[in-house]
Amino acid sequence: MNAQTTEQAKGEPGAAGPAAAVLFDMDGVLVDSLEIMRASYTEAVADLAGAPGFAEYQKNLGRALPDIAARLGLPASFPARYRLLSDARSAQVTAYPGIREVLGALRDQGVALGVVTGKEGDTARDILEGLGLLTFIDVVRGGDEVVAAKPSPEHVRAVLRDLPCRPVAPQEVLVVGDSDTDMMSARSAGCRTAFAKWGYSDVGALSRPPDHVLQRPLDVLEAASRRPEEPC
Repeated sequence: MNAQTTEQAKGEPGAAGPAAAVLFDMDGVLVDSLEIMRASYTEAVADLAGAPGFAEYQKNLGRALPDIAARLGLPASFPARYRLLSDARSAQVTAYPGIREVLGALRDQGVALGVVTGKEGDTARDILEGLGLLTFIDVVRGGDEVVAAKPSPEHVRAVLRDLPCRPVAPQEVLVVGDSDTDMMSARSAGCRTAFAKWGYSDVGALSRPPDHVLQRPLDVLEAASRRPEEPC
């Protein structure tokens, strides 16, 4: 690994070798939506006395919206109101520089690609399609489309089951995320973990070190290492 671009954890099992599939969290990894989320959350809780500030909401990113609402003690009506406000701002979401090139390069190498997001699946696909990214992705699964969303390993496993290629073993999979929720889900599923430093969390807040710490989107290519022996 080139220490100038990608830091690799020492002594972590499964931290090296080719990736047959790369799975991404969406917000904070593929797309930048933080200010949209901040504005939508602030408006959604404006009339709720004692509602936690956005900083508390941000700590829970990666989880499905109903789970976040429950953890923050918000009313059952919050998710629907937040979705309405967020959807109205979805055209403001942007892709991170270099993401399109990374996805294209991985596809050219025969690597299967998936998205594991706490956002609703239909909303996620609409955003990715609008940004011209959906064409690169094999499977998108939102938090509303799985039996158990992140941090459960089932969310990652659901995406792996639906990949349109040969069966992929967890140790052949690199999961790129920007939260402890992402890392816990991937690790529990037996996958390699890569933390995106351009996202919305600090690597120091993780409960365990990831296999890779990525400084920029292009570092995903290095972490994925090389072309799988049996591409899809």
